[in-house]
Amino acid sequence: MKKVMFLVIAVFFSIISYSQTINEYKASNNVTYHLGDTITLGRGSGINGNFIYCQMGDTYSTLSLLGGNGQINEGLPKNQSGVNMVIKKIKEVKYKGAKVISFSVSGGNIVKYKILVEDALATGELKSSGYTSDEALSELKKAKDKLDLGLIKPEKYDSIKFVLTKFIK
Repeated sequence: MKKVMFLVIAVFFSIISYSQTINEYKASNNVTYHLGDTITLGRGSGINGNFIYCQMGDTYSTLSLLGGNGQINEGLPKNQSGVNMVIKKIKEVKYKGAKVISFSVSGGNIVKYKILVEDALATGELKSSGYTSDEALSELKKAKDKLDLGLIKPEKYDSIKFVLTKFIK
C-alpha cells in the first residue's frame, strides 16, 4: 500500500512540475489574453459538432491530449457554442518536448473547463476576439458597401478596415 501511495504522489508531483501558471499569453492570432478576460466559444470541431479542445478537466487531461493515454477526452457538447467564459488561469505545460498553453475557464457555474488555446483557435472552437476570418471579411465588405453608398466617410471605413484586417487570414 505504501508503494502505491508513493507512486501516486510521485506521478502527481511530476505532472505539476511540467506546468507553470502565467498572467498573460499572446496567441498566434496576435491577441494578448489576460487573467479575468472573457472569451467566447466558437463551434465544436468534432464530427458530431462537439468540442475537442474545450473540455472539462485539469492538468492531467491536458497531458492526456498530448499523448499520455493516446485518446482525446470527451469535449464540451455542441450546445456550448457562443457561450462566454472567464479566464481563471493560464498554464504553460511542457511535456515530451511540446509546449502547450491552456486556459482554465469558468462559464458562470462551479464547473471549471480547460481550453487548449492554439488548437481551439485553429479549429474555430475559440473565437478570436469576436471575429473569425470569415466574419471579419464579411464585416469589411459591409463597410465597403456603406462607403460606396456614401453612408460612412472614408476615415470611418479606414478605421474599420484597420481593426478587421488583423483577423482576416
